[in-house]
Amino acid sequence: MKQEPDRQQARHTRGAYRSTRQIAWDFIRKFKWIYLPMLLSTYGREVVRRKYDAIATDMAYENHRSWQLGPVSYVADWFVLGLPTHAALRERLRFVADGLKLASTEIAASSEGSVVRILSAPCGAGRDLATFGAELSTENPDLFNRLDVHALDLDPTNEALPLLSQRTADAGLDVTVYQQDLLR
Repeated sequence: MKQEPDRQQARHTRGAYRSTRQIAWDFIRKFKWIYLPMLLSTYGREVVRRKYDAIATDMAYENHRSWQLGPVSYVADWFVLGLPTHAALRERLRFVADGLKLASTEIAASSEGSVVRILSAPCGAGRDLATFGAELSTENPDLFNRLDVHALDLDPTNEALPLLSQRTADAGLDVTVYQQDLLR
């Protein structure tokens, strides 16, 4: 399942991650004062460091406030997770899960009794597939049993796809997972 990233992907990966020290230096040197709540927030530090990769995006979906630095980080997480970008990410999760239910229902209606195939690419940590699967299994078990779900992601850190596999298994959704570049 694991693939070696090519040089371009590796260069992007190196540029996408920043240490807390680099972020703090930019905060001081460039007067990026918006970094202050980001640096105090457990989630904010992950967003700044990881640049909204699959794991940081999944943390926005989870909407969990941390007590890592006591009440300071809790309040900072409340502020950062309440930003319009992060609220929109949570709305996106609901939109995607509902869209998958609607599309699969429409496809199933037009192809009586046949398999309904779904491809999620890039799939990230699979919270949308797990949400969709858990809801569909109770709302329409016949359709749920006709699903053939595939998930594909580059996942250069090897963190997202194991989460996806666990989440979809917990939801009872059988998913074939591929770790590769969608464009190759």
